[in-house]
Amino acid sequence: MPTPIAPRVDVSDSGSNPSSVLMELIGILTSAELETLRRDFRPEGLIEPSRQTLVGAFPPIQGYANSFLSYFFSESNPATGELVSSLTPLERERILITLQALRMNGNGRFLGIHLYWGLMTGLSVQEIADQLFLIGVYGGLSCYTSALATFQTLLRNLKQCVARGDTQAPSILAATAQWFAVS
Repeated sequence: MPTPIAPRVDVSDSGSNPSSVLMELIGILTSAELETLRRDFRPEGLIEPSRQTLVGAFPPIQGYANSFLSYFFSESNPATGELVSSLTPLERERILITLQALRMNGNGRFLGIHLYWGLMTGLSVQEIADQLFLIGVYGGLSCYTSALATFQTLLRNLKQCVARGDTQAPSILAATAQWFAVS
């Protein structure tokens, strides 16, 4: 059975006004809903399942997976002497959103996950929408419209999660398999 792909956002559906698409995106989650999601977010809720997925697929890479995840997804802890990336979580997520949007032409679960993670690390809906537009300028209109649709799907589903009180990262991560094509 084919995996569903988020429907494209057609700018012409909003009166040929790209700013109305942006206004719709900005209006999906209230600031209180976004704050609730951020308050309940713990990076470990995404990091540990990622580790399990990577290592579960091929156990000999456990050292690599641990090193990679610790380097890029840990916060600095001078007491341990562990080296961590100079990228902030915000910078990291901007890069990963760009890579996933281009890699999957704006579709897919991993783009949705990194859009969520970007929101949780402090990116605003406006900043992500601007980033998707810039990606679309270089990646093409289909990439842009698909990425907007993916973002819109994420925001609408996050709103429902908040309404249900289901705002923990592991639960949201598991739900992304239902919301997006598995990539």
